[in-house]
Amino acid sequence: MACFSDHYLGTDPGFNKGHVRKHLQELFASGPKVRCRYQPLEKITRGNRAVVVADWDLTIHKPDAAEPSAKLDRRKMHLTRGPEGWKIVSSSRLVRDTQAPGPGEDYSLPAYGVKATVPQGWRVYLADQSFAGEAPPALELVSEDLRGLLSFAVKGVSGPMPTKVLADIYEAQMHALVPDVRILTRTITEDDTRSQIRFELLMPRSDFVEYSTDRIYKRDQDLIIFSLAVADEKERAKYHPAFEELVASYKEFHRAPACPGRGVLTGTKFVNETFGCRVQLPGDWSADMGGALSFFVTSRSPDERGRIMFGGLKLPEPMETGKVLDGDDAFWAQMDPTFQVLDRSAVSIAGLEGAQSFSLLKIGDSRRKRWRVYLMRDQILYLFICDASPPEAFDELKPLFEKTIRTLELSSPPDDRPALTKKP
Repeated sequence: MACFSDHYLGTDPGFNKGHVRKHLQELFASGPKVRCRYQPLEKITRGNRAVVVADWDLTIHKPDAAEPSAKLDRRKMHLTRGPEGWKIVSSSRLVRDTQAPGPGEDYSLPAYGVKATVPQGWRVYLADQSFAGEAPPALELVSEDLRGLLSFAVKGVSGPMPTKVLADIYEAQMHALVPDVRILTRTITEDDTRSQIRFELLMPRSDFVEYSTDRIYKRDQDLIIFSLAVADEKERAKYHPAFEELVASYKEFHRAPACPGRGVLTGTKFVNETFGCRVQLPGDWSADMGGALSFFVTSRSPDERGRIMFGGLKLPEPMETGKVLDGDDAFWAQMDPTFQVLDRSAVSIAGLEGAQSFSLLKIGDSRRKRWRVYLMRDQILYLFICDASPPEAFDELKPLFEKTIRTLELSSPPDDRPALTKKP
């Protein structure tokens, strides 16, 4: 279910280019002007369900931009047909430059040291996950009758995190996406090699997916997520064998050398030449790398009360840091009913102008006070996240937080450096 939750496309009465153009005009009515050329590549209809794969060639005219920007998207859209016609209920952005494996072939991710085999009888797609940070394409499979969906995805987490906290976060995300979701099963098992989380979910009023089950493995800083989503809960036995076959085919192997774009951590000094930045972390704190962004480093105090995270991400185009904070706040407001923004203001660090925010939030059973600093250089977003738990420890830790943030040094602009390398 996790890979099929991009619902922002909304309602559309059909899937010809006139309907899509009208939908985009409505979508961007209060923002930039958008022109769209829409080229269907694949259309499959089975009863009241359909899958459409299409290229969207978007030209976006922003009032404050001298030249329009062009964007080419390839999307797989799932539609259902009701009394008012066709409705887009889910979509995935597909990768354009990687060949998807065929049935019976392995989908291997050498940089992560994992692979799984595609079961027979399913349509195969590779979904782009770059919008969520540095993550490899997700394997998405659709049954021939369009009523079953399988996926295999790898996503990073922000440093070491207890398995129970990960399960709590995942459950909260599902409640935010589907308010009336019922958790049928939730189990956590841990051994010497890896942790495992299992979920079974029921969404009784959904017009797209009624039942899903997820198998999540935790390996170092990566989550390996297998999902099965079924249109009708009564049909789950029909698709469950393929899900178990996919999970059983999962293998782990030695990882390929780390991508140079992730930077180098020497003791508590972090340097990333590709992104042109360096930071000195507190000398007596622990430090490790990993996470969902293009690069991410986490430092923790010996007593675990303080945590400093520094990361970066290359965006498709520059964004106002205040808008990035807006999106972050909206996410946490959904995740945590007690989330509270205490203060927001402009900030200047290492010659970059940005935005900062102080907030209170809860992750799992942990209450914390958070200081976020977001900085933008060209298309590169740099971010610091400083946490104190309990919140009362923040004032004591703030001088060290600020000292660390002020150690940020920037070298030549990223545009002068080699192209940023993504994991395969």
